[in-house]
This record gives sequence, C-alpha cells and structure tokens, in this order.
Amino acid sequence: MKTYILLLLLSLNSISFYCQNVNRIVKDLGLPKEYKSNLKNYTFLELLEKSKKYEKANKKEEFEFNGFSNWRKQECKFTERIYKTNANVDISKTIEYYFENQKLIYKDITVWIVSEIENSFSISFYKNGNIKAINHDNRLKRNYFFNEEGKLIEKFLENKPDPFDLETIQSAFGYSLPIVDPQKIKMNPEKLKEIIGNVFRIENGTDLNKEYENFTVEDWKIINQIRDYLTKELRSLNIYKSKDIYYRGGSLQESKEFLEMIYEDGAFFSIYNFLDEKKENVLHQSIGDYDEKFATLIKYHPNGNVKSICQNENDTTYPRLVGMNAEYNPDGSAIREINFEKEFKLKQQDINSILKNSNKCAYKNNISIEYVNRYFTNYGKYWFIGYHCLGNPSKACISDSDGKVYENDYEFYTSDEYKIKYGTEETTKQEKKLNKRIFVANEMKCQWY
Repeated sequence: MKTYILLLLLSLNSISFYCQNVNRIVKDLGLPKEYKSNLKNYTFLELLEKSKKYEKANKKEEFEFNGFSNWRKQECKFTERIYKTNANVDISKTIEYYFENQKLIYKDITVWIVSEIENSFSISFYKNGNIKAINHDNRLKRNYFFNEEGKLIEKFLENKPDPFDLETIQSAFGYSLPIVDPQKIKMNPEKLKEIIGNVFRIENGTDLNKEYENFTVEDWKIINQIRDYLTKELRSLNIYKSKDIYYRGGSLQESKEFLEMIYEDGAFFSIYNFLDEKKENVLHQSIGDYDEKFATLIKYHPNGNVKSICQNENDTTYPRLVGMNAEYNPDGSAIREINFEKEFKLKQQDINSILKNSNKCAYKNNISIEYVNRYFTNYGKYWFIGYHCLGNPSKACISDSDGKVYENDYEFYTSDEYKIKYGTEETTKQEKKLNKRIFVANEMKCQWY
C-alpha cells in the first residue's frame, strides 16, 4: 500500500490532463483496480439492518445511516469508515453509499493519506463500476469528471463543482413533462376504490404516517409490497412508463376517495374522486414534477375515458400552458387537442435571444425578462413578453412564424376582455381608430376542479 501511495503522488506531477480517457488517467495515477471490486451492490435493507446493528453496538463511527435528505425521492446515505496504519503512514477510507428510492445510485470512496505531509484524494463510481470522478484536493486541486463510458468530459483546476451540475435534463423547459396518451389512460371510481382497498389490506394497520427516519425494516418491507402492487396495477396509465410508484397516503371516506403517491423521480401523483357542488362525481388525477414547477391534470368521463388534459406551469403570477392541452367527448373523440411544444416553432431561448438582439434596449445585457407567454391569436401564434430595460418596465410580442418584434404599438386581450371593452365591434375597425394592432387570444384555461 505504501508503494502504491508513493506511485500515486509521483505520477500526479507528470500527468497530461488533455484528451485523455479514464483508462489512461487511471493508469497514470496508478489507481488500484481493486476499487471496482468494492462496488458490491448492497441493497438498501441490507445496509439499513447493518447500520442498526452498529448503532446498537455503539459503533456508529464505523458504520452509520445518515438519514434522508429528500423524502420525495427517498434520497439517503450510508457511511462506512475504515482506519489502517501502515508503517509511518495513516490511511483512512470512507465509503459513502447514495440511494434513491432504495436503489444504489452511486458510491463514493474517499481515501485520506496522512504522513509528514497530508494528502487526500477521492474517487466516485457509476453504478456500472466505471469511475465517475477523481478529485485531488489538498495538493494539486485537480478534478476530473467522466461519462459512463469512461471519456473525460470535464476538468477543473482549483475549484470542484457539484457533480450534479453536469447532469442536465433535456427538454424545452429544462424538465421532463409527463407524456399523456388519452387512448391508453383509463380510470373510474370503482377501480380507484379497489386499488385503495387492496393497499389498505397490505398495510394491515401498520402506521406508515411518519418520517422515513423512523421506519423500521419491517415498515420498509410493507412499503415495498405496496410499491410493487401499485407499480403493477397503475402501469397501464402509461404516463411515467416503467417507473416505480411509492405510496404516500389514501382515504376511502364517503364522497371523497383519494390515493397519493410519489414516482421514483420525485414527481407527486394523486387520484381523487369526490362530489362537487352539484353532488356529481368528479374523478381526476394530478401530477406535479419533482420541483413542483409544472403540473398535469387529467379528468375523466363517468365511463372511464379521458375528459380533459391540462399541463401548465405552477406560477401563480404568470401561469403558462405547456405540453398537452385537450378536451374529449365521452366516446374518446377529440374536441380540441393541442401540444404546445409541437405547435410553437420558437423556444424560450429563441425568444430571449430575439428580444436582446432587437435593439429595444441600448444595452442588451440590461434587459431583465419578467414573464413570457404564448397564445393563439387572431394574427396567428405569438409570444408576449414583459421585461425591464435599465429598470424601466416594457412589453413586446414576437411572431412565432418569422420572429418579428412588436413593442408597445399594440394592444392585447383575451376574447372575454375584448368583449368587455369593445363589445361586438370588429377588431379591424378598432385598429383603424387606434392606429395600432390589436391581438385577441383564444385563451385556454386549466379547469382544476
């Protein structure tokens, strides 16, 4: 081991850091291959039971459960510490196991080497055993990040970024919206009652209404039985395919049945059935993404077919429709079916770029965008933006077809707002009087209840 340490420290001085893959860097650093063999895929319950044994023996400094950092994804960590002394060199190794939804996401192995001069380096791994990152902080402060195939993708000197910053979700809004196919989704009150009843039978009076830190191993086994049942039973919804579904609560109260769940990616999912003010059954399911930035609502006809789909941003000040928005007849035929991400050609980043390069502000870097929305109008598809130039409020609209910018020389109304102000008079007549363009939006709204 001492020989290995010397080789490691010597090789760090002579490494060329450019255009090298992980195999070359591992070889040059002299990293031991046996680290891969340390990647045994322990299960969550195995490590939980181990941590309880160490806690009972008052040996938490050797192995401990560090608790949950995010209950939606069941994010948690276990820490194992190993101490050794070899001649005049003290070596300590810390292994951290990171889990989401009881699945091992990655494992960090950190080695501290203390002799006359303190040095430390750390290595983290992907689930497939390939190295994810190599960090050497105390001496050269050089850090390397690799993709799952072993290719060097990032190199940092002096400062080490959060590894999660390298993982981005690719979509128009930076998040993944649920994909909803109305032809494959079916739910009715009887099916909902059946599912909740079966969940309660598996639960069998066990108190699951507590923090994850307070769960026993037996509690987790029951939670996992419910997870397996819900995942199998609700897979036919075809919203989040092949993802596990975790139970969060339910009720079979008269006139109000509900089932609340969490997807393995942290999205919140609920199915409700209740009586409205007309004493009629209202059955719907809602989905909120991990950060609660977007929401999806699906309503059903009494025969179980989808009645409406609505997806929007959870912004109470300037809400915006996104993704799929549609209405259907009881027989499944479409009344209206619009996918905003397909209907509009421009994207958010295009709008930002067009506005900043439109010379509407003397200094384009001093434009601060307050809101962006998009509508189907009497002139076609348009984006409407509120922004500040050097602190002064202004507005603009941009054509989705050619990117032309209008600023202040227009008026914008929903169809209801236009009728209140101008009655039934045609927009063309009002435009001649005002000498400006009038946009009237065919507004679509999410009816949540």
